[in-house]
Amino acid sequence: MFSKPLPHRAATVSTNYDMKITRIIILTFLYFTNSYSQTNKDTAIINKDTTKNQTKYSEPKRIVFSPGVAYQGQWTGEYTMMYADYDMGPCGYSVSGLRIGSEFVFNNSKTILAPKIGYQAAGMLICLRVSEINYLHNSTIDVRLLPEIGFDFITAFNICYGYNFHIIGDKYKDITNHRITLTANLYLDPKRKKK
Repeated sequence: MFSKPLPHRAATVSTNYDMKITRIIILTFLYFTNSYSQTNKDTAIINKDTTKNQTKYSEPKRIVFSPGVAYQGQWTGEYTMMYADYDMGPCGYSVSGLRIGSEFVFNNSKTILAPKIGYQAAGMLICLRVSEINYLHNSTIDVRLLPEIGFDFITAFNICYGYNFHIIGDKYKDITNHRITLTANLYLDPKRKKK
């Protein structure tokens, strides 16, 4: 009497939903990154015009060590390094830069390695990150895109929610799409230099 729905329809709806979420997160990331860079540019112009007689401090690029822990159906440890711009201004602290490192998925007695590369911009209580992660399991690879948004505490700690999109490869089913990450940012040579 009634025709059964085709089995591929549910997968199509899920894929469309994933793509909509991806677009929203990426557009939000680009918007905040652009707004943040424009704010820094305007602040620099104002400082140039109005603070000629004041002492200025500049922070050199720093190497930042970022250990962290995440839950995404499995407990995951991560250790990344970032070569970052670090600024201190009237709105507080901010840090942004390229991140490279690895995750370690603890699955029963087996630990799975997951090299990753990404970019982070954090400041004014907001943390934005996007990463590409390669889960190496059972002699195969699962490549994922991970946009994240969350709370930044004076660039020392970040807690973020992310959605882990499978891109290509053999999908590692023990890892869910939803993810919560807590990271610490440990700076090398935190001394300020006077101009």
